[in-house]
Amino acid sequence: MNLKVGSLQISSGFEKQKLSLAIALIGQPRLIFLDEPTDGMDAESRSWIWEILKSFKEEGINVFFTTRNQDEAEKLADRVAVLAGGKLVVVGTPEYFNQRLGSNAQDTILNVCWW
Repeated sequence: MNLKVGSLQISSGFEKQKLSLAIALIGQPRLIFLDEPTDGMDAESRSWIWEILKSFKEEGINVFFTTRNQDEAEKLADRVAVLAGGKLVVVGTPEYFNQRLGSNAQDTILNVCWW
């Protein structure tokens, strides 16, 4: 699906995410909500978005984002929350999940989420 902004055509997922981030920054917000900001991106594009999200943190902008990517949560999140059936199941740091669940944390979390 193509996105048209004025006379600008945007067709790549990466370009749409960059535009979403730019729009999210209008008005210098202190809190930004993002839904799977790197979903479907190649490794280079994902890395670029990660650096942008890290810079938000350094500037004091709070980012609340959803992800199914354990690596993304470990690298970017200070706290991780797992929701299942519309209810909060567990909250902790990425380190907490790694210590409690080990290397199969993502599989275990996804299993919890689907129950």
